[in-house]
Amino acid sequence: MRLTDIAVRALPLPDKGQRTYFDDTMPSFGIRVSQGGTRTFIVMYGPERIRKSIGRYSIISLAEARTEAKRILAEHTLGRTRPKTVRFDAALAEYFEDLKQRIEQGQNKPRTLRCYKRLINRYFNFGRRQLTEITHEDITRKLPKAPAERNHALVAIKIFLSWAQKPPRRYIPHNPCEGMTSTKRPARKRTLNDTELAAVLRTALENTDAYSRIVALLILTGQRRGEIAALEWPWISTQRTVTLPSWLTKNKTEHTFPYGDMAAAVIEQIPLALRQAGAARLRDHVDVALGHMEAGGALRERLGKHARRMVGERFLMTRLMEDSLDLIEALKASDRRRLNVGAAQLLP
Repeated sequence: MRLTDIAVRALPLPDKGQRTYFDDTMPSFGIRVSQGGTRTFIVMYGPERIRKSIGRYSIISLAEARTEAKRILAEHTLGRTRPKTVRFDAALAEYFEDLKQRIEQGQNKPRTLRCYKRLINRYFNFGRRQLTEITHEDITRKLPKAPAERNHALVAIKIFLSWAQKPPRRYIPHNPCEGMTSTKRPARKRTLNDTELAAVLRTALENTDAYSRIVALLILTGQRRGEIAALEWPWISTQRTVTLPSWLTKNKTEHTFPYGDMAAAVIEQIPLALRQAGAARLRDHVDVALGHMEAGGALRERLGKHARRMVGERFLMTRLMEDSLDLIEALKASDRRRLNVGAAQLLP
């Protein structure tokens, strides 16, 4: 039959269940009538003859439903639709599994999975909701208020939704995070001065715990915190050089740098049992320390990216990482006492 407004209103109600009437001029387009009187426009497509609801008659007009049906059929023909919708929790579980595989292949780091799990599960608990139903407003409402945490959370959810949008999945037609940008934080205008940095380094050198060794090596080598945390014994040469593999460095290029007497002394402080155990044990030793610091937020949140570059391995450095100004203030009171940051006790 040819569907017109008059014909749609005159369609008889079935005695039970539902009945679908298709349009002669557009065979894939029709209207489903229930015994209760509800009339819903539908479109059927694909070899599996999938039926998709467009909307109820009277809420949308016949002309609007016909236009929407044509759009859906065109997208299906061009391969832009997915025949089955996916729940948020199911897609997220699939994404984490895919991320695990990329970690095994060396494409991502284990820390990436831990961080993304924490951020998405904490702030974006959409549960069994359909992925296609999540909107820009939904994401915005759930973002945390703290600028730094907001930026990290936005990156995590944006990357996940971008993964869901890409082939071969195409779970969503577009990423609802498109156009959303990170919160800009004002640039710091001050870093630790030489005497403050000397106090931090002196205290780190006086102690033998893993926390202190990490801080000391960050300052004495000028490397990134992730590179120091991942140090393995085979990378450390007897010629007093360290060679970082390409998969670890930010620019994906193998990087060799020298170290001097003070850094050598810190490395020699590593317990002999750990040195004899091999690379994995050394890395475990550092990771345990980082785990404690992550809980306190002292180093992982405050120590930034780069240590100041050494000049002849003296206390005079050209620059400390941008975020290090907060280190002394961020440490708990007992740590501040250990750092001897009073003006009278700072090294000259």
